[in-house]
Amino acid sequence: MLNPIKSYGINLYKIRLSLPVIISGILFGLMHFALIGTGASFRFVIQIVIFGIFLGMIAGYFQEKHNNFTYAFIVHMTANLSGLIISMM
Repeated sequence: MLNPIKSYGINLYKIRLSLPVIISGILFGLMHFALIGTGASFRFVIQIVIFGIFLGMIAGYFQEKHNNFTYAFIVHMTANLSGLIISMM
């Protein structure tokens, strides 16, 4: 759906983030506001949302670069596993 605006975006160092990657990353992060319903503190949820935005952009970048969902899946699973391990410490 966002493919028509793929030519727009920003360059960060040697990485090109297209507008669809930026938009989907922001939406991915904002979806994590649903954690408010679990009773999590607002500060914690904001941290997760910000982290989710960056993670979504990283996953979107790899998806767009390699045109393979596996890379985005690995990025997401690595982040979730890292969060789980940190929460258990």
